[in-house]
Amino acid sequence: MVTLRVLVVEDDPSDFELIARELTKNGFDPVCRRVDRREEFSSRLVEDRPDVIIYDHNLPHFSSAEALRITQSSGLGIPFIIVSHAIGDEDAVALMRAGAADYLLKDRLGRLGESVRHALEQRRLREEHDAARESIVALNAELELRIASRTAQLKVANHALETELGQRKRGEEELRRLNGQLEERVAERTRDLVVSNHRLQALATELTLAEQRERKRLAAELHDYLAQMLALGRMKVAQLRPKISPNAEKQQLIGDIDDLFHKAAEYTRSLMAKLNPPVLDDLGLPAALTWLAKEMPLHNLMVEVRLAQEHVPLPDDQAILLFQSVRELLINVAKHARTDRATVALQVDEQQRLYIEVQDRGRGFDPVADRKAAGSQFGLFSVKERMEAMGGRLDLKSTPGQGTTATLVLPLGGMCEAKGSEAADERRKGEMLNVGKQT
Repeated sequence: MVTLRVLVVEDDPSDFELIARELTKNGFDPVCRRVDRREEFSSRLVEDRPDVIIYDHNLPHFSSAEALRITQSSGLGIPFIIVSHAIGDEDAVALMRAGAADYLLKDRLGRLGESVRHALEQRRLREEHDAARESIVALNAELELRIASRTAQLKVANHALETELGQRKRGEEELRRLNGQLEERVAERTRDLVVSNHRLQALATELTLAEQRERKRLAAELHDYLAQMLALGRMKVAQLRPKISPNAEKQQLIGDIDDLFHKAAEYTRSLMAKLNPPVLDDLGLPAALTWLAKEMPLHNLMVEVRLAQEHVPLPDDQAILLFQSVRELLINVAKHARTDRATVALQVDEQQRLYIEVQDRGRGFDPVADRKAAGSQFGLFSVKERMEAMGGRLDLKSTPGQGTTATLVLPLGGMCEAKGSEAADERRKGEMLNVGKQT
């Protein structure tokens, strides 16, 4: 089991024990310490240096926002997870934006282990990213120093040429040698940056695939254990019913129990579908997009799906990444576009390039201005990195007040995308307008 140092800010010992027990159930060996006051929290934060902080949002004398500020000001990068009996959406969003890793309801502590693992993994990735960035900064500084050094040497050589014409030839040879070294250094640093960028793209892709694998695992566990237990429970209730006296009150109680089992089974099936829609594995990406459209009313968004092809030959990993990208684009529409309708269109052109277009007529934005705002387009950046890692691209067009069109383009069969395809893109967009609505 993985040893885990946990600082729990909680004033209820019973809830503290529930948290420790839930972490143990999820494969951790937790070393938990409970505090409920600001002074003790600050002291334990520095002295114990916990791996994760779990905070009760409803403490009356010590707010979660204040605890989060203290954690971040410590500079330790400790993941901060909030649990609460009830928390408003605005408070939850504000805390997540302020740097909280996750928030959970106390009646849903089953997600605690997954949330802790995700927060620890995000911390590890941030540390690796910071280390890589510091390395790049150091390399750039070294390159600048070498350039300055070489520039100084060139000035000395030029001065020598001006004063001693007889050494002109040797000075020119030295200049060429130094320029060659500089070009080699620049080329080497460029290659390093390209490799780093490819690694980041591969990491983004692997994170998405790892998330999907975890979703599949959770869905399989729900199906293999919880769903079977609920089905067995209904069978036992059915066996018990004829053995109970025909008392109306008792029969009503048996009926209520059976109804509870039925509702729990329905919820379990719904949860399995949300975690890992089986339609993606069974019927492919087009059918999965149709299923996704039927789920989006849960986000107050009606989605029209237009499919020019019912079947698209895609490897499983590409199908998963495309499905996740479309879902993220639609959720962006639901959150930011201020509209309740969107369109998803799928088509494969004559060059065997797959186009998936997500369009809305919402408020739109200025891509140039938003690109300058740090962190304003992280979701779109993630989708872009996924597409480029697969050899495709993300085309984004938006105008304030006139909506947004995001197009995923992927060459089928792993072929690299050819340049100069603007005319073909225009023909494809015209064809998409004539594609029939699929539901």
